[in-house]
Amino acid sequence: MRKDRVLEALRQLAPAGSSSGVTAIEVAEHVGIRRNNASADLNELVNEGLALKLKGKPVRFIAAAEPGSPAVPAPVANDPFDELVGYGGSLGAAVEQAKAAMLYPPRGLPTLISGPTGSGKSRLAEAMYRYAVAAGRLPPGAPFCVFNCADYAANPQLLQAQLFGYVKGAFTGAERDTPGLVAQADGGLLFLDEIHRLPPDGQEMLFLLMDRGVYRALGDTATRQASVMLVGATSEDPSSSLLNTFVRRFPVVIHLPGLDVRPVEERWRSSRSSAGRGLPDRQGHRRKPAGPAGAPGLPHHRERGRAAQRHPHGVRQGVLRARGGRVGRRRPDFPRPHPPVPPDPAGLPAGP
Repeated sequence: MRKDRVLEALRQLAPAGSSSGVTAIEVAEHVGIRRNNASADLNELVNEGLALKLKGKPVRFIAAAEPGSPAVPAPVANDPFDELVGYGGSLGAAVEQAKAAMLYPPRGLPTLISGPTGSGKSRLAEAMYRYAVAAGRLPPGAPFCVFNCADYAANPQLLQAQLFGYVKGAFTGAERDTPGLVAQADGGLLFLDEIHRLPPDGQEMLFLLMDRGVYRALGDTATRQASVMLVGATSEDPSSSLLNTFVRRFPVVIHLPGLDVRPVEERWRSSRSSAGRGLPDRQGHRRKPAGPAGAPGLPHHRERGRAAQRHPHGVRQGVLRARGGRVGRRRPDFPRPHPPVPPDPAGLPAGP
């Protein structure tokens, strides 16, 4: 049957867990059929759950997990996602995507998290790692490595050395073989924060790792293997800030909403989580933070980012000077009110 041949070709060209996928044209050429027939069969396989369709153009496909592979294991104890504000609300769909990405055999799917600053991208990535360990996809004690791409955006050679390591003599001062973050993250998860800051050649450096699980250290001609779950995060639009060929290699793209569009209760809980659970008063008792009822202006307040980023000086100084449940108003945090204008002794009204 033609569809069975298409499925077999898909499993050969883009097996479960691969990130780049194949097009209908590539499958058609491999099987020896017309492109429209291959496209129709591939879409039927998607509807039957035997294939996955990746986002982007041209449309690409990868094989789904083999029948008999557990799609979703039993719920884990102490689910790390429970700690995320909005787990059962605005982030419900994002959490389901994150879980599916971590559980996909054999080593999860590369995942790209997008969202404005302060939307919780780093927390979601950490929860994904902890969930993968709890679900048995990663061994206990597996590494969780974080790399901020902005730190090396202007130097591709240094970027390659940090990510993939280098061999002795690769550059002046390279006196010994040194492993990079990919080697350190082998068997675990590598989180690439601010991934949009990677230059185009920096993005291309990751193609081989994402496609085949191999990489090349700086100054080396041989490839090395690494089994790494890859998660990236960006506060920019992926379609305009990343290469299309790079975005296509992320089968799972999760978008997190900003705080300004999330429900009022979630915004309050997020602010409380960032500010802590209250400061002790003079008697050592911990004061209860104000709830939504104590902040009547919150439903109409639209701000982006973390509380510390919105009011970095005033909030910090105000919290440090909290005494007895009240925040003192002292310079330079708040302006001193102007003194009232004294009345004219002759009874005439005071001038402006």
